[in-house]
Amino acid sequence: MASRKWEDVRPALSESVLSVIRSHFRFALMTPVQTATIPLFLSHKDVVVQASTGSGKTLSFLIPIMELLLRRKEPLRKHQVGAIVISPTRELATQIMT
Repeated sequence: MASRKWEDVRPALSESVLSVIRSHFRFALMTPVQTATIPLFLSHKDVVVQASTGSGKTLSFLIPIMELLLRRKEPLRKHQVGAIVISPTRELATQIMT
């Protein structure tokens, strides 16, 4: 079984992302959904997840998006798209945006 510690994610998360997880979110461990999906997303794999509400699905894709944008060799240029997130409901879109 994979470690649920944020520091053990491979490929590794940057210190700036880990710092936000520790100080802002205050999550000590990843949820099972996050443990299974974040390493796949960071390895540029396609992932499909079905899990209950509150299982950590949103951070499962937002953290890799942030990490991959931070790792870019060149900053995004004007009018260049870094990520597109499609939400099935307005409520979820509000949660993701916040």
